[in-house]
Amino acid sequence: DYVSHQWVAFTGVPASEQLGSGWVEVLHPDDRPRAFAAWQRAVATAEPYDVEYRVRRHDGAYEWFKVRGQALHDAEGRVARWFGTAVNVHDLKQVELTLRERQEQLRLAGDAAGVGFWTWDTGSNQALQDDTCAALFGLPSAGPRPTTEVLA
Repeated sequence: DYVSHQWVAFTGVPASEQLGSGWVEVLHPDDRPRAFAAWQRAVATAEPYDVEYRVRRHDGAYEWFKVRGQALHDAEGRVARWFGTAVNVHDLKQVELTLRERQEQLRLAGDAAGVGFWTWDTGSNQALQDDTCAALFGLPSAGPRPTTEVLA
């Protein structure tokens, strides 16, 4: 029975059109089935709703949101209302994508140059290395993913 003013301003869709299941219409078409299925599951099981999906802005562009909610039930066990938050995580998603792209570029450059890469996890006191680095130092290879060796 309530949609925040900020949400209405962001989407450009009146609150009255987003009540019930109307909220699905502001989602990216690719995200609608997954988001709606998670919502139906939360209604049926009373488990929290926790989904990331893209929401259409008032100008037609899409931005990523992390949406968490909990159904509040009445005495008969029916959903009386929802309590939740929608946090815009678009910038975070963009940074994650850029990081993955840069990591792949670095991996390709390392492969082309025949050099290996390793990192040190100070929490576990372990070195993580790729197969090229493992071969250079005579360490066992675990396949295409980084391997883990404890260095003492």
